[in-house]
Amino acid sequence: MSRLIADAKLVSDSWLVSASGRIPMPLVYNAAHLNRIADALLPLRGTSYCSRFLTEFRSGNLNLLLRDRCRVKSLLWELELSALLRMRSFDVSFVEPDIVTNFEDAKVGIACKKLYSDKHIQNILSEAAEQVESDVDFGIVALNLDDLAPQNSVLEARTLREAEDAVTNANNSFLARYDRHLRKYLASGRLLSALVSTAVVVQVPGEDIHVHNVRRCSIWAMRDLPAEKEQQLHEFYKRLML
Repeated sequence: MSRLIADAKLVSDSWLVSASGRIPMPLVYNAAHLNRIADALLPLRGTSYCSRFLTEFRSGNLNLLLRDRCRVKSLLWELELSALLRMRSFDVSFVEPDIVTNFEDAKVGIACKKLYSDKHIQNILSEAAEQVESDVDFGIVALNLDDLAPQNSVLEARTLREAEDAVTNANNSFLARYDRHLRKYLASGRLLSALVSTAVVVQVPGEDIHVHNVRRCSIWAMRDLPAEKEQQLHEFYKRLML
């Protein structure tokens, strides 16, 4: 975390003295990483959760271009999802399975899983299904796919829209490949849906601001749900994905 902050300061100072063209790109990428972390943490200002997560972030490598397994990156995924929920006016509690929120008359449990490989997706889905307790009305497994991309890779695109489409296509391809696993491991429990998310650093050389964080989410849902559950799930995602 201290390295990211120091690099962000250097980027800011260079920008202010009109030396942005001489900033090494690794510093720019680290500033983009810090921006993601800040966006995830700032909604927790004034809550008891803030100091807890800041303490956790003191250890562990937060270089988001590396592909090392790290607890703090899994926590970051929980925080990023909670920030998205709060942005859409959902209440959020960090309790089992990982996040619980109330929506209309439903209590929704969300099991957050960060994937470092897709070799054992069945184990991850099975674990998520076991995490969702009986006191929630329905559950969602939220899969973060960031670390399935090659290490130190930055997506280059002609436009930001092109980059967003590429990330969405990668999400949908993942869901198509593992549709059978999702149907098998979500059918027996309270998990009704999977939300997959990928965030990448994008470089768009033709734009004034040519480095961006891009996140796209895609949704998979069980087929033939009872009408009430299908409607609840539809309304939940309708609000979340605005």
